[in-house]
Amino acid sequence: MAEALNFVLVGGPPSSGSTLLSVMLDSHPEVVCGPETNLFAHPGLWRQGADVTRFLTLPVEYEPIEEGVTWARPAEAALEYFAVSLADLVAGQEANPGIAGLARQLFAAPLAAAGKRVACEKSPSNIYAIAAALRAQPGMKAIVMVRDAPDILRSLERRKVKPNVAVYRWLTDTNLALDVHRTFGPERVHLVRFEDLIADPLAVAEGLCAFLAVDSAGAEAMVTRSGSKRIGSDDSIAGSKGAAAVWTRKPDAPIRAVPAKDARDLTEEEVGYLNSARLDGAIMRHLGLTGKPRSPRQLSRELGYGTPWWRFQPVLNRKRWPGSTNRLFVFYGKLKSKRRSTFLEYF
Repeated sequence: MAEALNFVLVGGPPSSGSTLLSVMLDSHPEVVCGPETNLFAHPGLWRQGADVTRFLTLPVEYEPIEEGVTWARPAEAALEYFAVSLADLVAGQEANPGIAGLARQLFAAPLAAAGKRVACEKSPSNIYAIAAALRAQPGMKAIVMVRDAPDILRSLERRKVKPNVAVYRWLTDTNLALDVHRTFGPERVHLVRFEDLIADPLAVAEGLCAFLAVDSAGAEAMVTRSGSKRIGSDDSIAGSKGAAAVWTRKPDAPIRAVPAKDARDLTEEEVGYLNSARLDGAIMRHLGLTGKPRSPRQLSRELGYGTPWWRFQPVLNRKRWPGSTNRLFVFYGKLKSKRRSTFLEYF
């Protein structure tokens, strides 16, 4: 029988606010949540008997998020925060093989140093592994974060992500987030809407405390984020590169509600993709989806988002957008022909 794991996976679409959430979690007196490592984000890693070393040293060079990649190689820069290197993790598999050994290598020292007892690993691409992880580990939990499409598209636009890639990334990841929440239930998967977080951060923090079974007295510290070791020492939230360089609100700044983007802020191209984008069911099942993929319109309605984009510019519904009907492989970008088989063999 596989060794039981007791850490929490956190994932969701990029630019959904999960980094802010991770700093909030790290601020609780009982919780550690460092920068994203991508270590646990591939669903194949959670198969019984999976060779962890194989996933730590994948031979394929994947493109960054701007090209539509779903999951990434381990983030070596982030591992420095945990005082461990990728080489250390690979070598550690000889003495402590398997995903349980990997988790101990990553979390044992930070938990002991901080005197905390709950470890969370936040990488947006964890959304592709949550279903596989929860099936493999009946005692594990996960937190998924979602956000309305216009806000995510605007955020990804600042990171130079192409509109079709941004739409398909939001559509794929949000489908998976909603699916795992419904499949495993609120006892094992806690869903957080970004809009709720900025509207009432204390209520969201208290809900997280209840879900993680930690002291609710720590909720206030989660809102102020004054207790996080990451503030001032983690370049991923304060640096001049990557996402940190283009954030309009830093994860350590005061949490406040701001006007959300809506359909009137979207370009015609973005609205066109939102109205025409569809996902391939067969490929989505590889990523753990149990039901039929939902359209952008269905997702928006089910998650309670108002001012849907199709009401503002209905004429765009009739436009044909080149490539948008290519479905999930548009989102995957270059994962076609020979690269398609290379990608799928890891599942």
